[in-house]
Amino acid sequence: MALFVDTLGLIDIWRRSHPYDTQYSYFSGAHRVYSRLDYIFVPAGEIQSVISAEYKARGLSDHSPLWMEIGDGHKKSRKGWRFNAWELGDPLIAKAVLDDSSLYFRENTGTVESAVTLWEAYKTVLRDRLQNIVAQKKKREREEIETIETQLLTLEGGVIGTADPVVLRQIAILKKEYHDKASGPVRAQILATQHRLYDTGDKAGKLLAWLGNKQREQMGQGSKKSRWRDMYI
Repeated sequence: MALFVDTLGLIDIWRRSHPYDTQYSYFSGAHRVYSRLDYIFVPAGEIQSVISAEYKARGLSDHSPLWMEIGDGHKKSRKGWRFNAWELGDPLIAKAVLDDSSLYFRENTGTVESAVTLWEAYKTVLRDRLQNIVAQKKKREREEIETIETQLLTLEGGVIGTADPVVLRQIAILKKEYHDKASGPVRAQILATQHRLYDTGDKAGKLLAWLGNKQREQMGQGSKKSRWRDMYI
């Protein structure tokens, strides 16, 4: 593999960043063997854009994720705020929004002539409140995940070469906790991506397709299920 990588002009970016360190990315439970099997190769001409490369704790997989940070020199554009309804699935956030909303309307109803002005001002208050609550929640979740990652890295480093069953049990418990805490933000990102795809999608085309399907159903020409396959034709 080394000859192949050299021929292509690629650099093992973790080894380039850590020339004297020893790190493993995979543990074989059956053979009690640690190996570094996970790599990121970067073209030699692009290594100046790499800021860091680090192995993280094995939380969601039996392999350690390899994290590479790249700087492109461009400032991120600031996106406009939009209300993320799924945040209300958190009981604490939902209660805070309800309490703040009740307080706002109780104290401000009748103070302005226009209900539109009252509503627009409320949206500003709601935005600021939600941004603050969600930011605190994300910070707390990040700190909890980073704490678990640190504990996992410490335990995995200590068990290398010994395979102590007690330590392996502790690692398994921490990995389960890590999975539970890390999967929440992942689900939120997937939902946010689905929303963005819908927002940028062909809404007119989707509406026409839906209306066409409804019309065919009303005419008795809806989709029929094949008796030979589990599919609709």
